[in-house]
Amino acid sequence: MQRLGTLLFLSAMLALPLLLASLIPGWGADAWAAGTAGGAEELFQAQRCDLCHGIEKLGIPARQTPATVAGPDLSQVGATRDAGSITGYLREREAGGEEHGAWQGSPQELEELSAWLATLE
Repeated sequence: MQRLGTLLFLSAMLALPLLLASLIPGWGADAWAAGTAGGAEELFQAQRCDLCHGIEKLGIPARQTPATVAGPDLSQVGATRDAGSITGYLREREAGGEEHGAWQGSPQELEELSAWLATLE
């Protein structure tokens, strides 16, 4: 009987965060997405994507230098590409005949950045 009580207690403790996430604003998927977007936005800049690309609708300008080439604004990249195609593009050193810098981050960071960019429509 004590074992059943312990099992019920542990189940309730594991379910509590899920219950709170569904009931309290700011604890659910929106909060996760906001946290992920913040991390991906920082990753976009840390990987120096913003040397050629801006995201105008988010107020991220391209920080072009004389040595960089202007890339397209990525404010709506998700309207034409999904996360998989963005990931594939960034994994390639050359895409569409144009030189594009090789990805320098981890595979997980690439997936995170691609998923975030795919939400920009």
